[in-house]
Amino acid sequence: MAFPLPETLTPSKMSAFKSCPLAFRFSAIDKLPDPPTVASTQGNIVHLALEYLYERAPEDRTERHAQEDLNRAFVEMEHDRIYVDLNLDDDAKVDLRQHAARLVADYFDIEDPVAVEPVGVEVKLQAKLDGATIRGILDRLDVDEGGRPLSDYKALALDTPIVTPGGWTTMGEVRVGDRVIGDDGRPVRVSGVTDVMKN
Repeated sequence: MAFPLPETLTPSKMSAFKSCPLAFRFSAIDKLPDPPTVASTQGNIVHLALEYLYERAPEDRTERHAQEDLNRAFVEMEHDRIYVDLNLDDDAKVDLRQHAARLVADYFDIEDPVAVEPVGVEVKLQAKLDGATIRGILDRLDVDEGGRPLSDYKALALDTPIVTPGGWTTMGEVRVGDRVIGDDGRPVRVSGVTDVMKN
């Protein structure tokens, strides 16, 4: 039996195909919804908090305001099905909030949001590669003297596929100075990478 091919792909779907083709089929072909997890829900809440933070004037992007934005994100998400379906008990809810608060605090060790000049947040990207449409969402696109740095708040698995002008590579192989496909479908140079993050 032939299955219809997906019309578009995302890095997470390509990673699923490499690690578990059956998971890829369930997600990309059968379009079965992924059950919510504590980690993915926490990531959604922290992303939302940082989105709120960058709605503020640069001088107001303080850690105190970021924690207020995190509380706002929790209020917004507490009735969302993704959060509700976790069926967390009170202790688990406290653990989730405390861990999310630590992640937001740790963010200020990575960069100074006051110095960041974003062009946009949650920017939708699309590019064609060998006839396939690759889609994704960029957490933040910045203005910088050296170009347009791309920011992604979540750490991607080292085997996550990355599109380059010469074909595919993986997140673990990307180095400063490499060129990858940017938001407009044209090559951009990687200006910085973080150390490998471990749980």
